[in-house]
Amino acid sequence: MLTKKIDTSVLTDNLTNSIDAIEGRSLWQDAWTRFKKNRAAMFSVYILAFIVLCITFGPMLSSFSHDEIDWEVISDPYELGKPSFASGHYFGTDDLGQDIFARTMNGGRLSIMVGFMGALVAVTIGTLWGSISGFIGGALDSVMMRIIEVLDSVPFMFMVILFVTLFGNNIYLIFIVIGMVSWLGIARVVRGVTFSLKKREFIEAAHSIGVSNSRIVLRHIMPNVLGIVMVYSSLMVPGFIMFESFLSFLGLGVQPPDTSWGVLISAGSKTIDVAIWQLIFPSIFLVTTLFCFNFIGDGLRDALDPKDR
Repeated sequence: MLTKKIDTSVLTDNLTNSIDAIEGRSLWQDAWTRFKKNRAAMFSVYILAFIVLCITFGPMLSSFSHDEIDWEVISDPYELGKPSFASGHYFGTDDLGQDIFARTMNGGRLSIMVGFMGALVAVTIGTLWGSISGFIGGALDSVMMRIIEVLDSVPFMFMVILFVTLFGNNIYLIFIVIGMVSWLGIARVVRGVTFSLKKREFIEAAHSIGVSNSRIVLRHIMPNVLGIVMVYSSLMVPGFIMFESFLSFLGLGVQPPDTSWGVLISAGSKTIDVAIWQLIFPSIFLVTTLFCFNFIGDGLRDALDPKDR
């Protein structure tokens, strides 16, 4: 009887390739794949990255600093201060002869920074509060929810005016404090998700082997609510940027010589009839940034939606 010699190396290679072909993807790999298919979200990522590069390196391209006065155009800022590459004022100048391009780039740093700062504080406090409340439950959950209801009943603008009175116009400190009272919504969301998670099998298994409650919250609950937190935080950042612009428009935010997009829009709205460039350029940057964050938030929501998995 003839016997056929089998090449074991070929079988091993085929088996390895088959295993690699059927190997599953992780949650984040799957979410990233679906996020990349969202054209609006990906386009927003590229546009937002371009804006960040502009506000980071843009001031280096300007011949003037954000608080420098060009005395040659101050005599007639509405005629001599028009946008011109020849004069070095790419976006024109304001009534004081200050370069709009440099001020827009410099103001964008502050606007985006306070947006991320406020969102980071709010997300950190809200995630911890909601996870503990939802996981422990009982009387502690009732007390923690009543605290949220009391804080939520206080008028937000009253809190802002109180903080400005107490701390002055320190915009960074104000937004840290505002972030400390803006976590109420995300705390409720995280609490609801935690309620459903704590009944899952892996949580019961952790209890059965003696894992402490604090370790379960930090190692099991919080990583599983990270997707929702990412979506919520991406939508909070434009909200804080818009709120900073609103405060600056009212004169409660950034004070000269510092600037922000809200300050520039407030100043440009007063000269819209004679110098529209003072309003249009910072408005374009602000509106584009807000749209980008909202499209990215929608893309993250769709990519991390468990019903689509």
